[in-house]
Amino acid sequence: MLTLQLVNQKVQHLMSVNTYTPDFITSIPASSLETQRWDKEWIVYLNTEDPKPFLFDASQLRLEDQFIEQIKNLSSEEIFNLTVCEGFTSLKTWVNGSDLVGKRVMEVGCGPAFLGKQLGAIASKYLGIDYSQLALSIARLVSPPTCDYVHMSEHNRLLEYAGSMDTMVSRFFFIHQNFDNALWVLKLAHFLLKPKGIVSADFYQGNLEIPQGVVFPAKTSLSQEYPSCGFEFTNAEIEELAKLSGFSITSMNKDTEMQRLFVRFEKQV
Repeated sequence: MLTLQLVNQKVQHLMSVNTYTPDFITSIPASSLETQRWDKEWIVYLNTEDPKPFLFDASQLRLEDQFIEQIKNLSSEEIFNLTVCEGFTSLKTWVNGSDLVGKRVMEVGCGPAFLGKQLGAIASKYLGIDYSQLALSIARLVSPPTCDYVHMSEHNRLLEYAGSMDTMVSRFFFIHQNFDNALWVLKLAHFLLKPKGIVSADFYQGNLEIPQGVVFPAKTSLSQEYPSCGFEFTNAEIEELAKLSGFSITSMNKDTEMQRLFVRFEKQV
């Protein structure tokens, strides 16, 4: 943990190099009601889905150095389809292997570390951030020592990581965020990433030839009736997000079958 003096020094440094001051952290919505809501969501999910991948202890996950070195050379598409551990589904995150291996990687909405404990085996550091204390408790129990987990309300803990991360990954995350949510998440990423740090984001873009679920336009308010609905972003809205949060867009890759637009953002300073 940082001492108060070191925290103050870090704050002064960040104010000189970062678009967002530490006061931004306190504006992130993090009420106890949010924690309760997401704890209940995870209880329902673990009761209705196979819980084994979430409860799998990473101490049983042993990756050979040669395999890790191979991961470093994989493309975003290859990483997306990569299976690290038998019995798991593929990683489903669109990011280059070189952005993961030996890097400081973060994830907002990490849940009980399905992705985190796998990436923690190849990253130098993995930071998971979530609303659910239940999910974070599971994550801490099943992850390797390279992983750290922080609740969204732990502002001092978030400050410790400001300006220190290389890569933010996402897995089925941005597809469920409306414009306002996606904006503060990207602002948080900007605050925590190093200069030129990258964000891998997965936006929903529908294919009308495929049956659609509950999907709203990006600038619609969050739905109380459909908490797991999707929000569809236009390219122009994604470009607006980048401009407002201090990122440039370095690539867009659309998959019409998956109804996804994978976007790579790079932090500008």
